[in-house]
Amino acid sequence: MVAANGGAERLGDPYVPRCGCGGAFKPDITFFGEALPEEAFMNAQALAGKADVMLVLGTSLTVYPAAGLPQPTLRRGGKVFIVNAQPTPLDDYAVARYPDLKAFADAVQELVQRGVA
Repeated sequence: MVAANGGAERLGDPYVPRCGCGGAFKPDITFFGEALPEEAFMNAQALAGKADVMLVLGTSLTVYPAAGLPQPTLRRGGKVFIVNAQPTPLDDYAVARYPDLKAFADAVQELVQRGVA
């Protein structure tokens, strides 16, 4: 892949995917330590305040401001499900916490089979 894209000299070392203009490609996510896009976060807060159910995936719920997103859902009586390998500060408020997506998917499948969901 490196050779097909002009070699390490063009791509940089270590390899970083680049667009035709030379800029580095970056996924549309916020990495740890980066500021959250303000408009996107405000929209997330508004949606959390209207949510009946929130699925929280892969976060310790200790780094703010994102760690505060489940609270509006909880305040309005919504249900929160957490999927995270380690315990979080909101586990006691969640309907359930699952250690991984397989455990979550298994629980959902069981509810579907029982006709609950």
